[in-house]
Amino acid sequence: MAFGDVDANLSGTVFSATDLHRARHFFRLHLASVVPNWIANPTGFMGQLWKAAGFNQNAACTLIEVARVFSVLQDRVTEKSVISLRDKLKNLSRVGSVNQFDEQLTELQFAEALSTRVRPISFEPFVPADPLCAAMRPQSPDFGVIVPDGFLLFEFTVFRIEALQRCERFWQGYAELLMRIAENREWCGRFVIECPMMQTYPALDLTKVAASLPNEFDADGERKWPIAIGAAATSIHWIPLEFTGVTDAATGKVIPELSLSFAVAHLQPSSTNTLTDEVFLKSLRKTLEKKRKQFRGFDGPCILVLKLGHQWLNWEHIEHVIQSRLWPNSAYSHLAAILRFTPRTSYEQGAAGFDIRAVPNPNCRYEVPTSLIRLFGSEQVVFENCDPAEVIGRYNVGWVGPD
Repeated sequence: MAFGDVDANLSGTVFSATDLHRARHFFRLHLASVVPNWIANPTGFMGQLWKAAGFNQNAACTLIEVARVFSVLQDRVTEKSVISLRDKLKNLSRVGSVNQFDEQLTELQFAEALSTRVRPISFEPFVPADPLCAAMRPQSPDFGVIVPDGFLLFEFTVFRIEALQRCERFWQGYAELLMRIAENREWCGRFVIECPMMQTYPALDLTKVAASLPNEFDADGERKWPIAIGAAATSIHWIPLEFTGVTDAATGKVIPELSLSFAVAHLQPSSTNTLTDEVFLKSLRKTLEKKRKQFRGFDGPCILVLKLGHQWLNWEHIEHVIQSRLWPNSAYSHLAAILRFTPRTSYEQGAAGFDIRAVPNPNCRYEVPTSLIRLFGSEQVVFENCDPAEVIGRYNVGWVGPD
């Protein structure tokens, strides 16, 4: 049932059988060279995807996406950065949590998206080539590129809010217990849980979660029912799924349907969840202060890249806070812009690809390269192999361009 043994059903997705075979080749060639025994004994969250890929279409697509991103970046980074790229593949194969995996993959997806507009990309541009793999390395932003009129440095982070993190942790724990119950009872389907924010969250155990299921529950039929958690009232929606079997990679034949219990959970925000400008501002300031040290030593405009860490965050609200509360503050005048990066969220055919939106800082204390606006505007220009000699001397930097 593993990714390397069984052909997943990719119908209706953006990927084809050719993409699947290319991904397998990538992992056997490149992952095996950095983590020799991983394919025989897959570990971490990526290992869970690997083992489930035969019957879980999304797991197979995620692995194909990992291979695609690394394959593209190999040809679009500086020579020095190839070593860093190999380290990132090793780290991605070892992280244990879905959040860590998602954050590391999204950072690389941003680099790949950036490389469609400017290349080559330097990973950790302030780090000299020799100590790149050493334990002690200087602080550096994640990526650097050269454009015709300057350097652009990018620091990537996932933007999270503490109140939403507590809410997510509780409901993820609730969902994990619910899925365990479903699999023990040999159900196959999907839970959709409406997740309200609460002041306090009660302790969870299997008995309490099991008690929230309706009496005489029929797992073969779709249904929705109300539940009460502490002082909050919400609901759960159960949607049964049909498992149709898998295809054997060696023979191309469909394996007869197995006795499979497989449950997933989708968490969606409650309509009662609200966040104020002050909550956004506090979290943005905390994020910016943590990332400020990455730009030390660079006397020029910097760019912070945000990926929203909660699916129900409203970008328009965040953009309003950035423009009205952050940019007027001179403490953030070193920033030329904040970018919001949204990776592909679905592998279904016709689903939207990545999206990059820029919020330029009109009060930046540096001359902002016009190339920055052109890169992320409607013009969609591509800058490739710009000559660093044309821009050296404009800024005080610890990095002078591609290797």
